[in-house]
Amino acid sequence: MRTRILFYFVILLLSVGLAGVAGSQSLTPKEQLGKLIFNDMNLSLTEV
Repeated sequence: MRTRILFYFVILLLSVGLAGVAGSQSLTPKEQLGKLIFNDMNLSLTEV
């Protein structure tokens, strides 16, 4: 049960991050946050 919640949470973060990357030409605060989260996730993924 817990892993499923984590799975959905990661998907949500990824979609927000991708939205931030896609809209990097004209960043809104939400997209900026998404890009920040996406980059942070990439860093943590490469560290593992």
